[in-house]
Amino acid sequence: MTTGDKVKYVSGLWGDTSINPLWGGKHGEIAGIVTYKNQVILACNYSVKWDNGQHNSYNSEDIELLESLVAQEINKMMEELIEEII
Repeated sequence: MTTGDKVKYVSGLWGDTSINPLWGGKHGEIAGIVTYKNQVILACNYSVKWDNGQHNSYNSEDIELLESLVAQEINKMMEELIEEII
């Protein structure tokens, strides 16, 4: 995972709160974007901004990739192209 990737919080290690929205938990399916990746191998080296406006940091084991930044950009371009054709 890298900066810009869309992720979900899955470990439950940090609970299930608005600042730690467990995927499929009491807050539903809230995705987030990796805003920073610490290149040094330390705990909580991924900073994530959640779609509910909250921010937090996680270990790689806590989050899973939903969609890479590259895939997001391709999907957006495809949607724009389809709109132009229609």
